[in-house]
Amino acid sequence: MRAGVTAALLVFLLMAPTALAEPDSLIQLQLVDTLQDTDIGIMAGEVSPDGISVLLVGKDGFAHRISAVNAQDRSDDIEINTGRVVDLTDVTWHPRGETALIVGDMGVALRYSTQNHAITTVNGTGSIIGLNMTTVDWRPAGDYAYLGAADGNIWKFSEGTGMEAIEGTGSSEVSDIACHRNQNICVVATLNDGLAVISSM
Repeated sequence: MRAGVTAALLVFLLMAPTALAEPDSLIQLQLVDTLQDTDIGIMAGEVSPDGISVLLVGKDGFAHRISAVNAQDRSDDIEINTGRVVDLTDVTWHPRGETALIVGDMGVALRYSTQNHAITTVNGTGSIIGLNMTTVDWRPAGDYAYLGAADGNIWKFSEGTGMEAIEGTGSSEVSDIACHRNQNICVVATLNDGLAVISSM
């Protein structure tokens, strides 16, 4: 009998209405404006080192620069003609903020210049033709950028030497590369092979 009373009490407590506490958030989101009324396929974006602009990339060669300070002000927008029709998957600003690297499908690796808003192909892209590049990030010294591919390969890029494959990488898609802000250390995330650290290359 005691077990029956205890069970009935537990069922009663579970079914009794509870007062859910509404969490207070310090973050308030508000729709300010849209770039277009339809989906334009934005896949990645990054704020410039000076915090003034955001470079967006996406489907079918889409690239667009908007203000990070006044995102609703369309007069600050710069539509960038990449001359590509493949998907652009990631973007990273050089630490000095004068250029940015953009990567994408079929071995696309482009440089965006803030001086004249030009797009050029980076040195050594012949090594990655046909590979679907998934991610890119500069290390803080600005001497090397690391690029990840869908086939698991990781590439090191510098203007002087172009693209160099890093030995001993896995076979799982590289989903992200993130470099420390002050140290020349980068962490690589993959879908199935776990994490890796690039520290002395």
